Amino acid sequence: MHAISYQILLKQHFDQEGALQFMQATVDELRDEIGKRSYDLEFMTKVIKLFIKIAVYEKKYIPLTEALINKCMRINPEYQWLHMVMADVFILKEDYESAFTTVKKVVDQDQGSVEKQLKLASVAIYSSRDDVVKQALENIKKIRISLDKNITSKKKSFLTLGELYQLAKVYGEMKHYAVALQYLNEILTIVSEEKMYFDQDSMYYARRKKRNIAQIHVDIAEIYLKLNDRAATIREAENAVKIYPGFSDNVKLLIESINK
Repeated sequence: MHAISYQILLKQHFDQEGALQFMQATVDELRDEIGKRSYDLEFMTKVIKLFIKIAVYEKKYIPLTEALINKCMRINPEYQWLHMVMADVFILKEDYESAFTTVKKVVDQDQGSVEKQLKLASVAIYSSRDDVVKQALENIKKIRISLDKNITSKKKSFLTLGELYQLAKVYGEMKHYAVALQYLNEILTIVSEEKMYFDQDSMYYARRKKRNIAQIHVDIAEIYLKLNDRAATIREAENAVKIYPGFSDNVKLLIESINK
């Protein structure tokens, strides 16, 4: 039952209102258009973004996505975004060395991008390169200071809430649960203290969106479930429901899985 509850939580947002089925239907309708516009990189970029989202949940889309990326690379091998998204494909295939090598080549050409440094940190976590993770996060800190002179090196965190969440998810996926919990709890601390440092594209940018805060508690509960800590799992699951009652059905399944 643990595996079932995990899948329910994993796909909770994606399956909302049939989102996954809708996207799959969209792909079917796009097949003819892909053939006609395969040399239109702007169009193909949008298609690849759609495919990679579906591939996270439907593995049969991984080779399809990889094939599209390779085709676009033959058209424009200098298009860095293609290499970064190819790294995502390698991660889905659990080829972490190739993911790291791919991102490292791109970052070596552009050291001043926060987004690329964060991607490097992520693939370094997957490939167990702690030294690279540390350096990439330090680079982000330096970039942020250079862009905003009002930020001092004493600032507790130079990562946005969305970036903290991304790192937490990667650490959790790689079963580094203590570090994942550290990042998730840091998000809750920042939100509770209202020391919000984030960009407007972050999923946590608004006025403490209750659903997003509740999701953090669900994520923490899921980690404690894997650690077989029944009391902590129930506590965090109940916290999630108190903040966002809409999670009650999925959290109920999670708690039931513990009791069986």
